[in-house]
Amino acid sequence: MRVVPILFLLAGGHGDFSVILGERREYFSFFFSNYDGGPQEGLAVARMPYAARARPVGQVVKYFAGHWSEPGLGGRVTPVIPAAISRAAVHADASWGPSVHFNTHLLHYVLLMTRSCRQPGWPPADIYVSFSPDLTNPASWISPALLRDQPGWYSQVFGSEAGESDSRAGRTARLYLGSDSRWPVEFFPGRAPEAVAAGTPTAAGSGALRCRASAPSLDEINRYSRGLLRPADEKIGQLWAAAGAAAREDGIAAARAALAAKWRLWSRCP
Repeated sequence: MRVVPILFLLAGGHGDFSVILGERREYFSFFFSNYDGGPQEGLAVARMPYAARARPVGQVVKYFAGHWSEPGLGGRVTPVIPAAISRAAVHADASWGPSVHFNTHLLHYVLLMTRSCRQPGWPPADIYVSFSPDLTNPASWISPALLRDQPGWYSQVFGSEAGESDSRAGRTARLYLGSDSRWPVEFFPGRAPEAVAAGTPTAAGSGALRCRASAPSLDEINRYSRGLLRPADEKIGQLWAAAGAAAREDGIAAARAALAAKWRLWSRCP
């Protein structure tokens, strides 16, 4: 008998659903991971009229090619956050596990996701965030930005004030990874919104609008030294290698400086 090791197995299809009722109470929006293995792979969205909630069969349509036109069962999708490299590849670069809420401070919808980046076996790498002012226009979601450089499953925001929940939050809330919440998260309005998770040296938004870079913590340096932090692209990988060399040659101070440079690059700070 020959034993063939299996590094990773995923059957495909739709999963990781997150549902929200729009502020105008016209539609339920269903965000989900589409494990297509091809050009439709990524985070996708479908919707159903609120008025059809008592008779939902046949009422769900998916977003495809700029229109709400495909049936909920068997229909095609255009991902709102497409995979850069399919999970079918050994070094996948894709986002999955969406969670969505309406932020009353920003007056925007907020979408969190886990990014699995270029490692065999598709491990979770970082938590990313995107924003949109309008659920009816999936093309309005901005390019995701780093929220927290920490592996974790099923990132989610829970509002911390009376009347808030996992689908509605204000300026400050709690960030959950799985069932664990060790971080508050704060949201900032502007030309494009942004979010900052406590202990994270980068601010998330559309790029450099309100960038906040600082030296990483000692814990983050130690995690890097043990190989628990991973680069997201080639340029960051070069900084990663430089930080590793600095840690070996000059100790923590040089590693901290090298990693601070990495954070500036990641968040596009001046």
